[in-house]
Amino acid sequence: MAIEVLSLQSKENGEERIAYEHKRQQILASQTHLIEIDFLRKGKRLEIGAVTEGFNYYVLVSRSGDRPRAAFYGFTVEERIPPVLVPLMAGEEEPLLDLQAVFTGVYDRAGFDLAIDYSGVLAD
Repeated sequence: MAIEVLSLQSKENGEERIAYEHKRQQILASQTHLIEIDFLRKGKRLEIGAVTEGFNYYVLVSRSGDRPRAAFYGFTVEERIPPVLVPLMAGEEEPLLDLQAVFTGVYDRAGFDLAIDYSGVLAD
């Protein structure tokens, strides 16, 4: 399984986006499951074959045996991050990953509320 958290560089045009798109295609052509997480509002959204309008962020879960279909979890800045099922080997029970709890825990421990100026962030 590959878990990819997109960076701004992987979403902008240029060498890093091309490199990520190539890596992504290699993963999708393999038996590797892919979880792709986009928590960035900036940058050009990657092609994912799902309706992404109306969502600020998304998590894509592509199970190797289900391709080209994938589970798309879109959400807005006002919504909680939805929990996702993590694909494992065939026959194994998929654990539920609570990304909101992970995000909140890291945010709180790092003190981002004190370090980041959020004024005007919701203006887009």
